[in-house]
Amino acid sequence: SSSPSSSTISTQHIYVHPNGRKSFMDVQRFVQDDNMDSLLHKKILETRGDLSRVPQINQHDVFTNTEVRLAEIDAYGFDYDYTLAQYTPELQHEIYKMALSHLVKELKYPPDLLGKLKYDPEFAIRGLHFDIEKGFLMKLDFLLNIQVGAVYFGRRALTKDEVINAYGSLQLRQGYADVNLRIMSDIFCLPETCLISDVIEFMTRNNFSFEPHIVYEDVTGAVNTIHKSGTLHQSIVRDIHKYLEKNKALGAFLVKLHRAGKKLFMLTNSPYKFANAGMQYMVDGLLPEDKKHWQELFDVVITQCDKPNFFSRGRNFRIIQDIATGRQNWEKISSLNP
Repeated sequence: SSSPSSSTISTQHIYVHPNGRKSFMDVQRFVQDDNMDSLLHKKILETRGDLSRVPQINQHDVFTNTEVRLAEIDAYGFDYDYTLAQYTPELQHEIYKMALSHLVKELKYPPDLLGKLKYDPEFAIRGLHFDIEKGFLMKLDFLLNIQVGAVYFGRRALTKDEVINAYGSLQLRQGYADVNLRIMSDIFCLPETCLISDVIEFMTRNNFSFEPHIVYEDVTGAVNTIHKSGTLHQSIVRDIHKYLEKNKALGAFLVKLHRAGKKLFMLTNSPYKFANAGMQYMVDGLLPEDKKHWQELFDVVITQCDKPNFFSRGRNFRIIQDIATGRQNWEKISSLNP
């Protein structure tokens, strides 16, 4: 595939012990041996026929960069969106549709956009970069090397020669990247990325004069508006079965941590009323008899925290006095008490 979602996979030979344990140390030992090629080849051949000794990867496994003894972890923190709350693919379509409607109705983009544009979930992946100067959507590695075949202007893939003509090479300068590139990093960026490309494609095909950075600012502004205004949250809550997946294991998992004496906290950018509706839906019927509300499993719940600014700038805390209405009190908060 030549779309931005295509990727190149490299492989590495790993020696497999008869007991199924994979080891890099033995590969290193073979490398130091004069007969490395023949020895390694022999070992690979010995295990090729019996794949039962190769450990199977469980899709629910959690991988870490170092050893972690969860028994020694005292506090567990969770985001809400796409951590505790898993959304259905329908949400991406809804974000795209609502942002597109905002472009047409509020920013007066051509009305024809409404009938011709539709979200394509196969077009983009997380981690792509958008060049606001040239209007290119691209896939880069950590050295700013451009992946040929994964550079798009609108929905048209650029050739290698076009990329080199635009940048002078297949590697971007750090200074240029710092000024002109915007990373599309999270799952909420997928409909945003697709809409930017679709609008550019529409403008190009219909001979509209436009600046890519203006299209970028308008689309990202539209997506931010439907989030911050609450219209997206209201749409989700109105049809929560359509947009939110219900995981029966979630309630049992949180109860297990709570009963083990772990401290639990939630830290989310979403407003409390929205997170509360989602949590009630997801754990409905899954709480033990001695728990009436999901919040009884958490020691601290922090909403509307404005991450990542929350970690660097700080904000004044407010207590939600009335959970039903979301009314906050006006007192100064000097400590967080369970």
